[in-house]
Amino acid sequence: MSDQENQIKSISVIADPILEGKLLGRCLKLLRKVHEYERESKEQSGIKNKRFIRRGVHEVTKSIRKGQIGIVFLACDIYPVDIAAHIPILCEEKDIYYGYLGSKRTLGAACKSKRPASVLMIAFNKGQSVKDKPFEELYHKVTSGIKKIHPYL
Repeated sequence: MSDQENQIKSISVIADPILEGKLLGRCLKLLRKVHEYERESKEQSGIKNKRFIRRGVHEVTKSIRKGQIGIVFLACDIYPVDIAAHIPILCEEKDIYYGYLGSKRTLGAACKSKRPASVLMIAFNKGQSVKDKPFEELYHKVTSGIKKIHPYL
């Protein structure tokens, strides 16, 4: 069996929409840029509260329930599926864009971590905005791309 066949077998049953091609590259680039912006703003101001990336099922679920807005990225190879099956439903209820991309290792590497991540969220409070951030244009390209391929939004 080739690596590609192995990879296809590990994709979760509920993984829809899967972000591929140019949109996948933009999503990974957006995650890297947000992580860099977060790191730079912490170094400049010394404030540890400037967090835009939420990581892990529990933290992302909590952020969505608290009313934060943004984009949620889920790994395609989450097992068992029950761990993160509720997140797409929450996202649809709160009108938050979401998509499945790559493996857990890909998500972890996108935010420069050695550990794999099942779920990542680029989160903003309701009052906050993406305006005047260095990743604003890329953020809007990703949201419009997800809107085009998403069957439920």
